[in-house]
Amino acid sequence: GDSAGDSPLRATDNRCQAEPIRATGTTAQQQATKVHLPVSHAAAMGNDYSRIQRRAFPQSAFVVAFRQPDHLLVLNAEPALLQQLRQAVSANWRGGVRSEKKYPLGVELRLDKEPFDSEVHPADRLVPIYRLVTALLKLLLDRGCTLLASGAVVRGVERSAWLLRKASDLCPARDVELLTVAMEDWGKLLLINSPAALSTALMAKLKEVWPKGVELVSEEPTYFAMELGEQPWDSYKSASERSPLIVLEVTRLLLAHGYSFLAATHARGSMDCLTFVKSTFPASDCQDEQPAVDDGLFVLSLNQRDQLRLYAAPQEVRECVEKFAATSWESGVLRSEASAGDLLQSVQLKSSPWFVPDWDKDAAFCAREFIQELLRELRSKGWQIAVKADIYRSAYDKSLLVLRRNSAQQSLPHLSVTTHDVNRLCVLGATESLKAELVNDVKDAWSRGHRCEAFESASGWTVEFSFDRKPWQWDPEAPLTNLEGFGLVATLIDVLQQRGWHVETSLDICSSSKFSPSTIILSLELPDARPLQVTQGSTMQQN
Repeated sequence: GDSAGDSPLRATDNRCQAEPIRATGTTAQQQATKVHLPVSHAAAMGNDYSRIQRRAFPQSAFVVAFRQPDHLLVLNAEPALLQQLRQAVSANWRGGVRSEKKYPLGVELRLDKEPFDSEVHPADRLVPIYRLVTALLKLLLDRGCTLLASGAVVRGVERSAWLLRKASDLCPARDVELLTVAMEDWGKLLLINSPAALSTALMAKLKEVWPKGVELVSEEPTYFAMELGEQPWDSYKSASERSPLIVLEVTRLLLAHGYSFLAATHARGSMDCLTFVKSTFPASDCQDEQPAVDDGLFVLSLNQRDQLRLYAAPQEVRECVEKFAATSWESGVLRSEASAGDLLQSVQLKSSPWFVPDWDKDAAFCAREFIQELLRELRSKGWQIAVKADIYRSAYDKSLLVLRRNSAQQSLPHLSVTTHDVNRLCVLGATESLKAELVNDVKDAWSRGHRCEAFESASGWTVEFSFDRKPWQWDPEAPLTNLEGFGLVATLIDVLQQRGWHVETSLDICSSSKFSPSTIILSLELPDARPLQVTQGSTMQQN
C-alpha cells in the first residue's frame, strides 16, 4: 500500500493537501474556504405526535439503547421483534419489565431493580446484568439482524446504543454462540458463556501478564469471575500502565479459539463489556466468514490527556506512529519513551488532545481528525482494528484498540461522524461530492429546521449541521426531538454504507466526561461507491 511519506495527508479522492492538524483554533485555510450551505426552514412541530414522520428512521434500521438506571429503548423495530425482546427480558432478568412508555417511533421498557446503574456490586449481582445484555444481542443475531455499530448518541442518560439492520429474507435463522467479557469495579473480570477450559486457560495466561495477582472469585457453568490485584481499571495506580496487556491477551486467546469481536457495549458502570461471536456463522449479511488472523497483534491506547501508548507493537509500527505524530500534530510531540520492559512505547503530545472542554469545538475536531488519519495510516501499513474497549474509570483515559496484522495493505479514505454540543452533527473528512450528498440526506431525514456550513480541513471537507432543537440532550418535556436524533445518526450511517463506507469503530477520543456521544470512524471500501453489504458489526463508544 502507498505510504504517506513525510506528509501524512494524501490528495486522493478529491481531498485537499493541507496543513498539519492543529490542536486548537481554525486554520487560515479553513477560514478562507468556509462555505455556508442551503438552510432548511422546516417548521418546528412541538409535541404533536401525529406529525412525526417515519422518515426519521431508515426503513431498514432500528435501535436498541440502554439508559441509566433501568430503561431499554427500542426504536423502529417490527412489532414481532419488539415482543420477542420483551420476552427475552422477562426470561433473563428477575422482575422483568416493570412498565412501558410508547412513542410513535418505538417503546421505552422500564426494567425492575435498575440493571443499568453505576453502583459497585458483587459478582453475583453483576452476572445477571451481563447475561441479559448477551441474551438480547443473541436474540437479535439469531433473528437475522446485523449489528452495524454500538455506542452512545445522547448526553448524560444514555449508556450505549446498538444500531442494527433488520433481517434479510435471504438469511436463515441462526443460533450464534456469544461470549461476553466484562470489566467491573476496580479489578473484576467476568466471563459470560465461556467454556470452562477456555476460562481456565485465560486465567493462567493472565497470571503471566499481570504480576499483581489473579484470584478466582466464583465459577458456575455459565460464568467465570476473577479479581485482579492492584486495581487495573484505576489509571492512577502505577500498575495500571500494564492493564491494556490484559485486553491484548484476552483478544489473542479468543481469536485462537475461533471467536471474533462483535461489539463493545457500555450497559452500566464506567467501562465496556466486550462481546465475541464464535465463528460458526457469518457475522454479517450472508457473507463468507473472514479468514483466520495470525498472531500479529498490538494495542493502541489513548491515555492521561495526551499520551499515545503502544503495547507489544513491532518496531516499524512504533516508528510509523512516532513519525506520524511528529509531522501531523501541529502542537508537536513533547517526548517519546519506552517502559515496562520495552513492551510499552509512549508518545506524549502537546495540548492535551484527549481532554477537551465541550466548548472548544476546534480542538475536539482536531483530535478526532488526528486519530482518524492515524488509523488510515496504520491501515495503509497492513493493520486493521480487531477489538475496541474502554477499560479505565477515569475521564482522562479514552479508548483502546487492539490492531491485527492484515496481509492487505490498503490506503483507504477515512471519515468520522460525530455529534457535538446538544444540537450539532459533524462529518470530518468528506469528499467534495459527498459533501453535497450529505446536505440532501440530512434535509430528507430531519423535519425540523437546521443550518449547515462546510470548510476544508486536514483530511478533506468538514460538514457541520446545526439543528434548531437539541437532539443530543435528553429532555423529558420534549422526548420526540431526542428520539428523532437517533434516527438522524441511523440515517447518516445507512446512507454512507450504501455509498460504500464501512464502520471501522467508534471511539471515546476527547470528551471531558465519561458520558458523551461517540465518534464513529468509517473507511471507504468500494471506490465505485456502489451499495455494500455491511461487514461484521463494528463498535461505537463514548465520546
